[in-house]
Amino acid sequence: MKILIINGSGHKGNTWKLVEQANGYLKKLNGEIEFEEIHLIKENLPFCIGCSNCFRVGHEKCPHYSIVGKIIQKMENADGMIFASTTYNMRETALLKNLFDHLCFMLHRPHFFRSKALVITTTGGVGGSSSAKSISSTLKGIGFNRCYLFSRAAFSWNAYEPDGRTLMALNKKVSKFYKDVNSGKLHSPDVSLL
Repeated sequence: MKILIINGSGHKGNTWKLVEQANGYLKKLNGEIEFEEIHLIKENLPFCIGCSNCFRVGHEKCPHYSIVGKIIQKMENADGMIFASTTYNMRETALLKNLFDHLCFMLHRPHFFRSKALVITTTGGVGGSSSAKSISSTLKGIGFNRCYLFSRAAFSWNAYEPDGRTLMALNKKVSKFYKDVNSGKLHSPDVSLL
């Protein structure tokens, strides 16, 4: 099983601590899982310029295809994906939103029908669940079969230590995600993107 982790945060802070916990639990469930990480901050993906090449002539003609094409290929090869993002103003980070902007042609031609995702967000205050729902709605829009959401308030400046209740809830969510990915089951499409 291959799990791709897309880190939409600019560094490995509070959200990443939950991702590490999720990875550890996945390894307990299946010691043969292969993890691959994409840290969007390191990809240097330029902002989408709205040229419409992806719509009109094909996404291979995107001026940033040398970067975004590799990310799409890794997404296609993954059995399951984890999307991590700090919450900024009740939404995902600009790094993750920029990737989604590059994938928005798939809102018209959904692509990832077999894909399942675990969305992990943290916030310093409120809006974490709104951020997770925003990410999930984009993923569903580009075809994702199922998204599992996990959000927590982490009231600290990168000194967050998840408590026992948080870890139990995270493990429960990770277990559902793993069982679903492992089963290969395809769920009926959901007309709602929220």
